Amino acid sequence: NLTILEHLDKVLVAGKPQPPPPAPRPPPPPPPARILPADDEVWKKCREKGCMLSWAMRYEDSQVGTYYVPPHPTAASPYQSLSDLARWFWFRWPQASIREEYFDFNRAWGIGHALEELGVNPYADEYEGGENRVHSVDHKLPPDNPYHDIPVADQKYKVNGKTYRATAASFSFSLNPKDGVIIGLNRESPKATGKQQEPPVPDDQMPELTQFSDVAWLSWDDMVKEKNGDLKNIRYLISVLVVNRETVSVVLRASENRGWGVEDWPGHIFEDGSPEMHAIMGKQGFAYMLIQHKAQLGNLYVSKIQVFRCETLHRNPCIVAHVSQPGSGLGGGPELIPNEGVAEQVSVRGVRRDENHNLVRTHKIFANL
Repeated sequence: NLTILEHLDKVLVAGKPQPPPPAPRPPPPPPPARILPADDEVWKKCREKGCMLSWAMRYEDSQVGTYYVPPHPTAASPYQSLSDLARWFWFRWPQASIREEYFDFNRAWGIGHALEELGVNPYADEYEGGENRVHSVDHKLPPDNPYHDIPVADQKYKVNGKTYRATAASFSFSLNPKDGVIIGLNRESPKATGKQQEPPVPDDQMPELTQFSDVAWLSWDDMVKEKNGDLKNIRYLISVLVVNRETVSVVLRASENRGWGVEDWPGHIFEDGSPEMHAIMGKQGFAYMLIQHKAQLGNLYVSKIQVFRCETLHRNPCIVAHVSQPGSGLGGGPELIPNEGVAEQVSVRGVRRDENHNLVRTHKIFANL
C-alpha cells in the first residue's frame, strides 16, 4: 500500500496542468535617429536668417520695418500690453501649479554652475535668496480657473467676433531683472501642440499671438515694472536643454567648422559677425525680442553666442546669447559693416515677423562671413 501511495503522489503531480510558457519579448523600439551636422541647405537658410537678424538688431526701428513683408512703418510687435495675453487665451499658471523640478536650475536644467560663472544668481525666487522667477504661460485654461476641467479640444474663445480653439501650447521661462537674464526653459508652440489635438486645430484657428518672444517680453515688462527695474538691463538670453533637431544640427555644424565638439562649461564662443554665430542665431527666437522692442530697449544686440553642454543626464546643448548696447548708432541702409576678414556679398531675405518661418524678401547685405 505504501508503494501505491507513493506512485499515486507522482501521478497527481504529473497530472497537474503546467503554466503556459512566457510570451516572447516584444522587440525593442528603434534607437532615435542620430542627429548629424546641418546640411548645406539648412546651414545656408539659418546663416542668412541670422545675418538679417544681426543687421535688424543694430538698425533703427523705422529702417527695419521697411524690410518686413509686407513693409511696415515700424518693426515693433503689435503686442505691448499684458492684457494681450488674456485676449489671445494665454494664461499664467499659479506658481504652486508649476512642476517642482522646474525651479531647480542645477539638477533639472543643468545650468546652475554656468549661471554662477556668469555672475548670475543660480536659484529660483521660490528659494531663499533666489532671483529667478519661473513662469509657465499656457494656451489653455489654468488650474485656478473654475472651468479648467473642460477638455482642451472644447476650450474656445473669441477675438473680434471670430472663434478660436485652445492649442495647449506651453512656454516656460525664468526672468531675473536684477541680473538681466531671461532663460527659455520649455517651449511648446501653438503650431506644434495644436496639431496634436483631437481633432487638430486648423491653421485659421491658431492664435495670432503665437511667438515665445512676445509671451516672454510681456512677462518681462510686467515683472520689471513690478520691481521698479530697468527694461534695458538684459545681459543674457539663454536657451537650456535644446532638443529641436534642426537647432542641434546647426550647433553641431558650427562646432565642427571650428574643429570643436560641444563641450562642458564654458564650452566655446562664436564671435560677432561669424557665419557660425549667424547660423545659430537664425534658430534662436530671442533676437526678435530685441528687434521688436527698440522703443524700450534701444538697439540692444547679440554680441556673441556661447554654446556648452548642460550638466544633465542627456547633456543637451545650452546656448547663451550675450547682449550688448552699441557704442554708436549705425545709419544708412541694410549693410553690416565687416570686421576683419573678407566681406562676402550674400543674398539675404527680408524680415518676416515670425520666429518659425523662412525669410522671404530678397535684397543684398554685405557681411563678414
